[in-house]
Amino acid sequence: MISSPFVSICIPTYNQIHFLKKTLDSITIQTFKNYEVIVTDDSTTNEVCELVKKYESLFKITYVRNPVSLGSPANWNKALSFCKGDLVKFIHHDDWFSGKDSLLEFVKVFEDPNIKFAFCNSEIRNISQNSISYNIPPKEFIEQLRNNPNILFNNNRIGAPTAMMYRKNSEKFDERMKYLVDLDFYIRLLKKDNFCHIDKALIVNTSHHEGQVTASSMDKQTQVGEYSYLYNKVYKGKIPSIALSWFFIKLFRTHRIKSVDEIFSFINELIKPTWYFKILIRIANINRN
Repeated sequence: MISSPFVSICIPTYNQIHFLKKTLDSITIQTFKNYEVIVTDDSTTNEVCELVKKYESLFKITYVRNPVSLGSPANWNKALSFCKGDLVKFIHHDDWFSGKDSLLEFVKVFEDPNIKFAFCNSEIRNISQNSISYNIPPKEFIEQLRNNPNILFNNNRIGAPTAMMYRKNSEKFDERMKYLVDLDFYIRLLKKDNFCHIDKALIVNTSHHEGQVTASSMDKQTQVGEYSYLYNKVYKGKIPSIALSWFFIKLFRTHRIKSVDEIFSFINELIKPTWYFKILIRIANINRN
């Protein structure tokens, strides 16, 4: 009898097989072998399916083609529905493990039964500029995060979901969101679970290329709507701090928001406390060029 895989590696895909090949190749060379791979495919062609077939003899892989494109994060949740492992590792189709021991380094952290969530540093490759940078959360941020996961609200130092691994649980990604969906997920998990930061760049993220959710989510409805929706979820009517108040003033000013009714049209709910956000909108509209 074959035991269940220890790690479920989830890869939600959408075309771009030149990136996906790097992802799958990086999994092939991992020294830790007790895993399954789940590919949920939103693609418009059969290219991902054909590529995946080439890896079926190398590791256990489940391929699911969505008859209708789900989009993110529904496609992420689709991958979760197939997970059999104790640990869940997301890798976006345009990211990959940085070295052969990356998965092992993640798994070692969970030898401590108290750890339910882990994230690492990230190597970030800017495709359009052909440059490399690193996301390395400072120690001060890590300590603040232990005391208050809400600091992620407008300061995502964890990075993309590829940077994390967690013990499988019942949590799902909020399908009302796409731009801030990872922040919402992190905050929910970190409010109830212990975490570990791995001070190594175990994964490679790509940025600034066609097809990225981040690149396509800079419009007013997404930016203002999702920050307002997430504020309601996280702070539940609490008056924003001075720092967050200025954050929203700048956000409202940038996107020329004139009323809370406009925000309501984005998220179908009022941002709360509504009276306070009305004041912030008025301030945002003072002396606006």
